[in-house]
Amino acid sequence: MPRNASGASESLVLAAALTAIAIYFSIRQWRDRLGRGGSLSEADALHFARQDARRWFGSAVMALLAAGIVIGTRIVVRGDRTRGRLFLAVWIVVAVLVGVLLVLALVDWLATIAYARRQRAELARERRAAIDDQRRGFAASGNGRPGTDYPEKT
Repeated sequence: MPRNASGASESLVLAAALTAIAIYFSIRQWRDRLGRGGSLSEADALHFARQDARRWFGSAVMALLAAGIVIGTRIVVRGDRTRGRLFLAVWIVVAVLVGVLLVLALVDWLATIAYARRQRAELARERRAAIDDQRRGFAASGNGRPGTDYPEKT
């Protein structure tokens, strides 16, 4: 079987894979959004709204990348200056989209780290409050000293 010099068949496979990944991520994000409870704090609701926007945008960028790869490999440049410029423009856009996708992934990663830190701090505050309540309860009841917790037996 003769090999296609332009790489068109490889670009179709790559574009199909990118499209499948974008669809998978979109479905996963949609299910994640449906699975969230309605009792989110304001900070959690804001975090998840921004996360949704980032991830939907990431899926759209992947779909655009797939289209750009297919279009870029279909342009025949031989001897045509206009097509050469179009080829260059398409691949510059593809490179920029890859950069956007990387920056988006970095921002999402950092936001997830900040969310986890905030959740850990909140758990630590709740744990500290529970310990303080328990200590106050022990102090108020006499801390187990005889005659302070229970009435004396007669």
